[in-house]
Amino acid sequence: MKKSRIGLIAAALLSVASHAYAQTAPTPKITFSAAVTSGVNTVTPALTWSTSPVADSCTASGASDWSGPKAAQGSVTLNPISSSVNYSLACTWKGGQATLTWVNATKNTDGSDYTNPLTTRIYYGRAADTLDKTIDIPLPSPPLNSRIMTSLSPEGMWYFAVATVNSDGKPSDKSNVAGKYVLASDVNVTQVVGITVYKQPAAPTGLTVQ
Repeated sequence: MKKSRIGLIAAALLSVASHAYAQTAPTPKITFSAAVTSGVNTVTPALTWSTSPVADSCTASGASDWSGPKAAQGSVTLNPISSSVNYSLACTWKGGQATLTWVNATKNTDGSDYTNPLTTRIYYGRAADTLDKTIDIPLPSPPLNSRIMTSLSPEGMWYFAVATVNSDGKPSDKSNVAGKYVLASDVNVTQVVGITVYKQPAAPTGLTVQ
Protein backbone atom coordinates (compact mmCIF):
# COMPACT_ATOMS: atom_id res chain seq x y z
CA MET A 1 0.00 0.00 0.00
CA LYS A 2 1.41 3.37 -0.95
CA LYS A 3 2.32 5.77 1.79
CA SER A 4 0.36 8.99 1.61
CA ARG A 5 2.65 11.23 3.64
CA ILE A 6 6.25 12.12 2.82
CA GLY A 7 9.06 12.88 5.22
CA LEU A 8 10.85 16.12 5.89
CA ILE A 9 13.92 14.66 4.20
CA ALA A 10 12.28 15.91 1.01
CA ALA A 11 14.55 18.94 0.84
CA ALA A 12 16.18 19.50 4.18
CA LEU A 13 19.25 21.08 2.65
CA LEU A 14 17.94 23.49 0.04
CA SER A 15 20.54 26.02 -1.01
CA VAL A 16 20.38 28.86 -3.49
CA ALA A 17 23.51 29.85 -5.36
CA SER A 18 25.13 32.02 -4.66
CA HIS A 19 24.52 34.50 -1.87
CA ALA A 20 21.80 33.54 0.57
CA TYR A 21 20.11 36.35 2.48
CA ALA A 22 22.31 39.13 1.10
CA GLN A 23 19.78 41.88 1.75
CA THR A 24 21.50 44.49 -0.42
CA ALA A 25 22.66 44.34 -4.00
CA PRO A 26 25.94 42.40 -4.23
CA THR A 27 28.95 43.79 -6.05
CA PRO A 28 30.18 40.92 -8.23
CA LYS A 29 33.95 40.63 -8.19
CA ILE A 30 36.79 38.32 -9.17
CA THR A 31 39.83 37.69 -6.98
CA PHE A 32 42.58 36.52 -9.35
CA SER A 33 46.27 36.21 -8.53
CA ALA A 34 49.54 34.51 -9.45
CA ALA A 35 51.93 33.05 -6.89
CA VAL A 36 54.85 34.69 -8.75
CA THR A 37 54.36 37.68 -11.03
CA SER A 38 57.90 38.02 -12.38
CA GLY A 39 61.05 36.04 -12.91
CA VAL A 40 64.19 35.68 -14.95
CA ASN A 41 64.26 33.57 -18.13
CA THR A 42 61.53 31.11 -17.08
CA VAL A 43 58.51 31.28 -14.77
CA THR A 44 56.03 28.51 -13.92
CA PRO A 45 52.62 30.23 -13.56
CA ALA A 46 50.53 29.20 -10.55
CA LEU A 47 47.12 30.90 -10.73
CA THR A 48 44.37 31.08 -8.10
CA TRP A 49 40.93 32.63 -8.50
CA SER A 50 37.55 32.96 -6.83
CA THR A 51 34.35 34.91 -7.42
CA SER A 52 32.02 36.66 -5.01
CA PRO A 53 29.15 35.95 -5.13
CA VAL A 54 29.75 32.70 -7.00
CA ALA A 55 29.68 33.52 -10.73
CA ASP A 56 27.37 31.64 -13.09
CA SER A 57 30.11 31.19 -15.67
CA CYS A 58 33.78 32.07 -16.25
CA THR A 59 36.03 31.95 -19.31
CA ALA A 60 39.82 32.06 -19.43
CA SER A 61 42.00 33.48 -22.21
CA GLY A 62 45.56 34.59 -22.81
CA ALA A 63 47.47 31.33 -23.33
CA SER A 64 46.93 27.92 -24.94
CA ASP A 65 46.80 26.22 -21.54
CA TRP A 66 44.67 29.00 -20.03
CA SER A 67 41.59 29.17 -22.25
CA GLY A 68 37.96 28.14 -22.32
CA PRO A 69 35.40 27.62 -19.54
CA LYS A 70 36.58 27.65 -15.92
CA ALA A 71 34.93 26.93 -12.60
CA ALA A 72 33.90 29.90 -10.46
CA GLN A 73 36.90 29.22 -8.23
CA GLY A 74 40.02 27.14 -8.40
CA SER A 75 43.79 26.97 -8.78
CA VAL A 76 46.08 25.61 -11.45
CA THR A 77 49.77 25.34 -12.33
CA LEU A 78 50.42 26.00 -16.01
CA ASN A 79 53.28 25.22 -18.33
CA PRO A 80 56.50 27.21 -17.78
CA ILE A 81 56.75 30.39 -19.84
CA SER A 82 59.84 32.10 -21.23
CA SER A 83 58.18 35.37 -22.25
CA SER A 84 55.69 37.70 -20.56
CA VAL A 85 51.98 36.68 -20.62
CA ASN A 86 48.73 38.35 -19.57
CA TYR A 87 46.18 35.84 -18.22
CA SER A 88 42.56 36.98 -18.44
CA LEU A 89 39.48 35.69 -16.59
CA ALA A 90 36.01 36.94 -17.58
CA CYS A 91 33.01 35.97 -15.43
CA THR A 92 29.27 36.54 -15.75
CA TRP A 93 26.56 36.82 -13.10
CA LYS A 94 23.18 36.19 -14.71
CA GLY A 95 20.38 38.65 -14.06
CA GLY A 96 16.89 37.45 -13.16
CA GLN A 97 18.19 34.01 -12.24
CA ALA A 98 18.75 31.77 -9.23
CA THR A 99 20.08 28.21 -9.07
CA LEU A 100 18.47 25.94 -6.49
CA THR A 101 19.88 22.63 -5.23
CA TRP A 102 18.37 20.29 -2.66
CA VAL A 103 18.41 16.77 -1.21
CA ASN A 104 15.60 14.58 -2.53
CA ALA A 105 13.33 12.59 -0.21
CA THR A 106 14.31 8.98 0.45
CA LYS A 107 11.96 8.15 3.37
CA ASN A 108 8.33 8.63 4.39
CA THR A 109 7.58 10.13 7.79
CA ASP A 110 7.01 6.65 9.26
CA GLY A 111 10.56 5.62 8.25
CA SER A 112 9.60 3.45 5.30
CA ASP A 113 11.23 3.93 1.90
CA TYR A 114 9.74 6.67 -0.27
CA THR A 115 9.19 4.94 -3.61
CA ASN A 116 6.36 6.80 -5.36
CA PRO A 117 7.55 10.34 -6.17
CA LEU A 118 5.57 12.37 -8.68
CA THR A 119 6.89 15.97 -8.69
CA THR A 120 9.10 18.40 -6.87
CA ARG A 121 7.21 21.57 -5.97
CA ILE A 122 9.12 24.85 -5.76
CA TYR A 123 7.63 27.68 -3.71
CA TYR A 124 9.02 31.17 -4.22
CA GLY A 125 8.25 34.82 -3.59
CA ARG A 126 9.56 38.19 -2.47
CA ALA A 127 9.30 37.53 1.29
CA ALA A 128 10.54 34.57 3.31
CA ASP A 129 7.12 34.12 4.90
CA THR A 130 5.12 34.74 1.70
CA LEU A 131 6.09 32.17 -0.92
CA ASP A 132 3.08 32.88 -3.10
CA LYS A 133 4.31 31.38 -6.39
CA THR A 134 4.76 27.69 -7.21
CA ILE A 135 6.09 25.52 -9.99
CA ASP A 136 5.91 21.72 -10.23
CA ILE A 137 8.74 19.75 -11.82
CA PRO A 138 7.89 16.20 -12.97
CA LEU A 139 10.42 13.76 -11.56
CA PRO A 140 12.44 11.64 -13.98
CA SER A 141 14.43 8.65 -12.78
CA PRO A 142 16.62 9.43 -10.97
CA PRO A 143 14.90 12.60 -9.67
CA LEU A 144 16.50 15.96 -10.34
CA ASN A 145 17.95 17.81 -7.37
CA SER A 146 18.53 21.22 -8.93
CA ARG A 147 16.68 23.86 -10.91
CA ILE A 148 17.67 27.13 -12.56
CA MET A 149 14.91 29.65 -11.94
CA THR A 150 14.79 32.33 -14.65
CA SER A 151 12.79 35.49 -15.44
CA LEU A 152 12.77 36.55 -11.79
CA SER A 153 11.73 40.21 -11.73
CA PRO A 154 11.99 42.80 -10.26
CA GLU A 155 15.52 43.02 -8.89
CA GLY A 156 15.82 42.35 -5.20
CA MET A 157 15.52 39.53 -2.68
CA TRP A 158 13.77 36.33 -3.74
CA TYR A 159 13.09 33.42 -1.40
CA PHE A 160 12.60 29.73 -2.15
CA ALA A 161 11.54 26.45 -0.57
CA VAL A 162 10.88 23.01 -2.05
CA ALA A 163 8.65 20.05 -1.28
CA THR A 164 8.05 16.72 -2.94
CA VAL A 165 4.66 15.36 -3.98
CA ASN A 166 3.95 11.62 -4.23
CA SER A 167 1.77 9.79 -6.72
CA ASP A 168 -1.16 10.00 -4.29
CA GLY A 169 -0.98 13.78 -4.59
CA LYS A 170 0.27 14.19 -1.00
CA PRO A 171 2.98 16.89 -0.53
CA SER A 172 5.73 16.80 2.02
CA ASP A 173 6.32 19.70 4.36
CA LYS A 174 8.39 22.52 2.88
CA SER A 175 12.16 22.49 3.14
CA ASN A 176 14.10 25.26 4.79
CA VAL A 177 13.75 28.68 3.12
CA ALA A 178 16.78 30.02 1.24
CA GLY A 179 17.13 33.43 -0.36
CA LYS A 180 19.16 35.30 -2.93
CA TYR A 181 19.44 38.89 -4.12
CA VAL A 182 18.57 38.61 -7.83
CA LEU A 183 20.17 41.13 -10.18
CA ALA A 184 18.07 42.87 -12.82
CA SER A 185 20.48 42.14 -15.67
CA ASP A 186 23.71 40.31 -16.42
CA VAL A 187 26.92 41.62 -14.88
CA ASN A 188 30.25 40.91 -16.61
CA VAL A 189 33.61 41.36 -14.90
CA THR A 190 37.12 40.73 -16.27
CA GLN A 191 40.37 40.50 -14.35
CA VAL A 192 43.86 40.23 -15.81
CA VAL A 193 46.99 38.89 -14.14
CA GLY A 194 50.30 39.63 -15.87
CA ILE A 195 53.47 37.62 -15.40
CA THR A 196 56.64 39.34 -16.58
CA VAL A 197 59.63 37.32 -17.69
CA TYR A 198 62.91 39.22 -17.83
CA LYS A 199 65.86 38.19 -19.95
CA GLN A 200 69.22 38.13 -18.22
CA PRO A 201 72.32 38.90 -20.30
CA ALA A 202 75.15 36.40 -20.28
CA ALA A 203 78.23 37.32 -18.31
CA PRO A 204 81.13 38.94 -20.18
CA THR A 205 84.03 36.68 -21.08
CA GLY A 206 87.67 37.01 -22.04
CA LEU A 207 88.68 39.34 -19.21
CA THR A 208 92.44 39.82 -18.99
CA VAL A 209 94.59 41.96 -16.73
CA GLN A 210 98.11 43.18 -17.60
